Amino acid sequence: MKKITLTAAAWKTPRDAHEALKAALSFPEYYGHNLDALHDCLTDLTDTCIIIEECARAADQMGDAWGKFLMVFLDSCAENPTLDIQLVQGSGDYV
Repeated sequence: MKKITLTAAAWKTPRDAHEALKAALSFPEYYGHNLDALHDCLTDLTDTCIIIEECARAADQMGDAWGKFLMVFLDSCAENPTLDIQLVQGSGDYV
């Protein structure tokens, strides 16, 4: 299984999150930078574990938008059994 670790500490806006996810997960150039496109790309991944660190900071900085990302992460994992997304609150505190 491919393992990718990201830190969400710098995610202040949804655009920041989309850009980081696109780069780390090699999304296509035409990636739409919206939640529907994120879901589509996540459900297309195979045998991938994504670890997102500093989620508490992202939640503080992104406000309500963070909750929408969480729902996409959950829905994508439910739809794609080969995808595992692990959320880490801060330094090693898994959510």
